[in-house]
Amino acid sequence: MLRSRGITALAIVAATGGVLGILAGMWLPTAKIGSGGRGLVVGLVVLVLSVIEFAFAYGAWTLTPWALKPGPRAIGFAVAIALILVGLFVSYSIPVPPTLRVET
Repeated sequence: MLRSRGITALAIVAATGGVLGILAGMWLPTAKIGSGGRGLVVGLVVLVLSVIEFAFAYGAWTLTPWALKPGPRAIGFAVAIALILVGLFVSYSIPVPPTLRVET
């Protein structure tokens, strides 16, 4: 059975995202994000989503039915959570330059 180009592209993108997410998930607990264990929590969420993404990539590459039906929804959910986490990370990691601060 041959894979379509779309499924092949999805599998490659998901595998790449999974690998990069696993690397980011291992790095985030060491990052200083806000206060407390926020980096650890964000890192664990990223790791879980990346493993799901990597599992979808494997399933799509091998054309297994369990990956092709719920897989795109899981990837969409992972992308949405990743965007939220990027927003949280950026809001904590970019300081406002002194020239742009507004005195109140």
